Amino acid sequence: MDGYLFFDPLGGDRAEALLGLVDDGLLRVAGRTVSGSAAAFAAYAADTVEAADRTIRTVTDRVGAPCACYVALVGRAPEPTPGPPEPLPLAAVAGWLPPPVYLLDKPRLFGLALLTVGPGRELALARRAADLGAAGGVVGAAVVIGGPAGVILEVGAGDEAGLAAAVAAVRALGDLERVDVLLTGPAIIRVGAATRGA
Repeated sequence: MDGYLFFDPLGGDRAEALLGLVDDGLLRVAGRTVSGSAAAFAAYAADTVEAADRTIRTVTDRVGAPCACYVALVGRAPEPTPGPPEPLPLAAVAGWLPPPVYLLDKPRLFGLALLTVGPGRELALARRAADLGAAGGVVGAAVVIGGPAGVILEVGAGDEAGLAAAVAAVRALGDLERVDVLLTGPAIIRVGAATRGA
């Protein structure tokens, strides 16, 4: 599973402590934002719910409590099935979506797009986003379990034009009720190894 943590406000020493957790291998990416609904975000990977809980507790102890936490299950996408979309059963989500691939091309500019869609449309949207791939600036896609955002996309690019194109491609996916894009920059982002919580 992947986890996403959001902080607002977050400044000074707390921001540096958050970035330092990437260097320590606890988080796989963290950054302060220049747009969006939160001042900073972080992402981690964990093999179990217990590991995710330990990660959140450690982050809270060293940085402070996040204002929001999301859990997303990632994996391999199956063949689409005919008929209208069905609400996602929690136990069936695992194994459907590709894991983030940003480490193959570390971006200078990075962001998260929190997408709100109608019930039952999360998987179809995540599939379309994943089809854009790293070449389109989408370097990770996950269906969120709980919370107002149904899908979280990780976007990245080497320059501002590339990031703007990635965000435009995300907004053009359609069927979106709400889009919240949190962007960061080269001086306030830290990307680390795709470690799993211990």
